[in-house]
Amino acid sequence: MHYLRHFDKRVWDKLKPWIPGVRPHKIGKTLFLKAPDHALVTLKALGCDSYLLDGWVQEENLLKCPLGLIEQRLSQSELHPHIWDDWLLPFQKEGIEVVAQAGGGLLLWKPGGGKTAGAIVSALTVPWHPRPGTRNILTVTKAAVRYRWGREVEKLTTLRPWISDPDDRRRSKWESLNQYILKCWATGTRAWVIVGWEELASLVYGSLAFMVEGTTEERQHLALEADPTDELRQALRHVSGVGPKMSDMILDAFGSIEDFQQGDPQRIADLPGIGNHALSRLLMARPFLTPAIKLEQVHETFVRTQFDLLIMDELHTGKSRRREEWLENLDGKLVAHSRRNMVAAAKFLSGRAKWRLGTTATFIPNRLRDAWGQLDLLAPGDFGPYWPFAHRYCDAQEGAYAMDDSGFSNEVELAWRMGLTDQYGQRVIEDDGTLHPQRRPQWAFSSQVPAKLSHGELPAKRRSVEVLGFSSQASGDRDAWSDIRRADGAQGRMEAALEWACTKKRPWIISRVTGESAGGAKGVVFTGRIKDAERTHKALAEKLNIKLWLATGHHTTQERDQMAQEFMAHPGPCCLVATGYSMGTGIDLHDADYLIMAMLPLTPEVLEQWEGRVSRQGQKRPVVVIYPVAEGTVDEHVSDLLLEKLPAVVAITGQEELNQAAEDLSGIIDTDAILDGILARFCRSEEESQGL
Repeated sequence: MHYLRHFDKRVWDKLKPWIPGVRPHKIGKTLFLKAPDHALVTLKALGCDSYLLDGWVQEENLLKCPLGLIEQRLSQSELHPHIWDDWLLPFQKEGIEVVAQAGGGLLLWKPGGGKTAGAIVSALTVPWHPRPGTRNILTVTKAAVRYRWGREVEKLTTLRPWISDPDDRRRSKWESLNQYILKCWATGTRAWVIVGWEELASLVYGSLAFMVEGTTEERQHLALEADPTDELRQALRHVSGVGPKMSDMILDAFGSIEDFQQGDPQRIADLPGIGNHALSRLLMARPFLTPAIKLEQVHETFVRTQFDLLIMDELHTGKSRRREEWLENLDGKLVAHSRRNMVAAAKFLSGRAKWRLGTTATFIPNRLRDAWGQLDLLAPGDFGPYWPFAHRYCDAQEGAYAMDDSGFSNEVELAWRMGLTDQYGQRVIEDDGTLHPQRRPQWAFSSQVPAKLSHGELPAKRRSVEVLGFSSQASGDRDAWSDIRRADGAQGRMEAALEWACTKKRPWIISRVTGESAGGAKGVVFTGRIKDAERTHKALAEKLNIKLWLATGHHTTQERDQMAQEFMAHPGPCCLVATGYSMGTGIDLHDADYLIMAMLPLTPEVLEQWEGRVSRQGQKRPVVVIYPVAEGTVDEHVSDLLLEKLPAVVAITGQEELNQAAEDLSGIIDTDAILDGILARFCRSEEESQGL
């Protein structure tokens, strides 16, 4: 496909009937005519060849950057001049070069390897022209690290990004996305928008998010109208001194914000119970009352804005393939309808983008089947539909009840297609950091860096497994083990059992943190359940006179980000107690002496990400990762589960250090019937408590 520049309506009118595939397409400030290769012959036959002023321009030449032009383009971009020469490490430059030449790609770097910086610099290799306002950049990342991403953009470039945060929309000085886009257009700067994976569906689909397309629920929702009275009630909540009773009186007298603003002030003064103080506040606030900033307003601008460059940070978050639901139409045929969920929204944005980049340290979070969804977002359609992919690379076979796609096959071929090895399975970058550029295929779009290269010069990280006997364990939280019986499926039961085992280790954790703090150490404790984190934090606060933080999903992303910054700045001793799922991804906690993994990792993703919080670029002290194993619980079975999943990860990504992690966690007794034994014990305890 090619683009013809400098055409007018006559060219379009002549070509449209003859070549159905021709259509206008805007890139930068120039309007192109997008047409197939044979359009040149038709142009000459129709006498339109005089419009070939600049000839044909290949689409990929507008987005790819040849190796010799990378430094030149970066010197003309918004990147600070010293970043490329003095700040980036050699392996980061090599990865940026791979992505720039491919016109997008995948950065498979370990946690703390500088993926954020690599993604920022890679995006700026795409040339920018300020006049048309195109080639804007959209970053999709975990909600917890949106502000850290924003700080990195401001540190490395001259741009000021717009960060989507629902909490900010309540503030009077909140800058809307529409205002930000207009400001960028007026000042001739590139727009950089940062949003969270968790809110992506709402930003793309608005109030229809998570409603399957074409269903009765969607039609009923579209028939609803906004309630003006509710808008006035929400607005009055922000006026100081106006309580529920006074608010109800105002609602009875005025039906909407417009009536309240345009009504006679005497009508407000005549309301019973309105004193001079409340009246003055209402009259002062009246001109500024507006309906609550709704997500729908952000959604409209978000969908209307063209983001040519899409960065998907923590790409494994979008691994799911459940984007569509097959429903029967009136003709009895099955038709695919969008689920309007997070991964469907990501697919929509990926289809609109012209340049896509993914970053992840855990490309295969659990099984090899997780790779397809990510590859389809990076290169839509290049790896085909899911089931042909699963048959080829996941050894998909018919099981007793459904297709079993939990295996792996032809992994060398998949790594070659991604550009990580040559066709014989020899890696482009060896484990010792040796680079073999001749092995890299011409189409390579992935950059993978071994741990010895990205983390080899960092202070040492070691793992310590502490086996806790029955005398060192508590009885465990009753509400935690009750969750096991309520959990769905084997995976859910296993996770719930790990969380229960985590609560049995609380006395040992408190004792260990007390001992470490006596020596002035800084540490992090990752637990599984929010209640467990709260109880551990409370017990530590009662026993220790040190600075403590508690971070769970109940805290906002800004609060968690602030805690992380305070922890990094504190000289110690101190301790951060958090749930792993709230602080285990994208957060910098590397100024720590120890990390206690109270909840053991069940997947390679959890192992890599949680350890990566304390072992990453910028680390200045050795750190020990402590794995307490509760004897007689499901903890003893975790090593087996990890060893079963690691071969596919190592085969594709070459992360040999994961095998070492599994060996560190082995050496603990494996009991096949551990989980069944725990459940049987739960059932007996419950029957005894009920007097049966």
